[in-house]
Amino acid sequence: LSEYLIRGIDTNIEFVKAVILDPAFRQGEATTAYVEDFLARAPKEIFEKSDNEVKNK
Repeated sequence: LSEYLIRGIDTNIEFVKAVILDPAFRQGEATTAYVEDFLARAPKEIFEKSDNEVKNK
């Protein structure tokens, strides 16, 4: 995922990378509430890169 460069459209690659690296996800503890729980505790910096790329288009 870190090698992908997609221009012109918004992607969720940064989010997917953060999920894949999340210990709870890696340990198989994901439930139907996982995304909501992850967003509540995830560092907001993981989304800043995507936001800045959109602003710089």
